[in-house]
Amino acid sequence: MKQLKLALPLPDGFVLIFRPYRDLKNGKRIYAKTYGYRAFPMVVKAA
Repeated sequence: MKQLKLALPLPDGFVLIFRPYRDLKNGKRIYAKTYGYRAFPMVVKAA
C-alpha cells in the first residue's frame, strides 16, 4: 500500500502523528475503522 501525502502545513515545533482512535471532548472514543480509515492524523507538540 502506498503512503498518501497530506498537504498540511505544520507550524514549527509540531509533528504529525497517526492514531487509530480519537477521544472527543464529551469523553466518547471513536475509532477510525468505523469511518473507513486506518488512522486519524493529529498535529501535536514535539517533545
